[in-house]
Amino acid sequence: MALPTHVALLGCGNMAGAILRGWLNAGAEPSAFTVIDPFAKDLPDGVRHAGAVADLGGVTFPAVMLGIKPQMLADVADMARALMAPNALVISMLAGIECATLTRLFPDQRPVRIMPNLAAALNASPVGLYSAALDEGERAEITPWFDALGSAVWLPQESDMALFTALGGSGPAYLYRFIDALAVAASRLGMDPATAQ
Repeated sequence: MALPTHVALLGCGNMAGAILRGWLNAGAEPSAFTVIDPFAKDLPDGVRHAGAVADLGGVTFPAVMLGIKPQMLADVADMARALMAPNALVISMLAGIECATLTRLFPDQRPVRIMPNLAAALNASPVGLYSAALDEGERAEITPWFDALGSAVWLPQESDMALFTALGGSGPAYLYRFIDALAVAASRLGMDPATAQ
């Protein structure tokens, strides 16, 4: 399976961290990833870390994953552009940020939207993808990256991203919350908490 070989992660919170761990669990080399995040904690061994874009000395990447909060995009767009090689793949997990916005901010790049969930760390997440900038061959090249996180699903239209977010992105949290409530209820009814879990 083809896996990423030279990716910058601009921001590495819970979701980006889950994707990074999923790729590593699938066999990607830690040296394939550079995390730019002043607050990153507990990064896997071998993953390069920089507190700021300036610390990289002008190095650019063929793929940059935006692992920031959506409301931060306008503030970090210049930094993100500084990371991007010509015609770079811009991987956005930013909920609600459409391809038109990504294209406006990064006009010489190839944006692709993704929507995974935290099970990506366990290689068990559905991953919704959409891009108007990639042709069929380019999609085929990166599909294994996201299949490695669970199962990649290319959506036929961008409007489907909102539905996929509810179904596969945040939807499973409701199931986990229900399962947790069952264990808590069993504990309150007298079962040993570890047994209930």
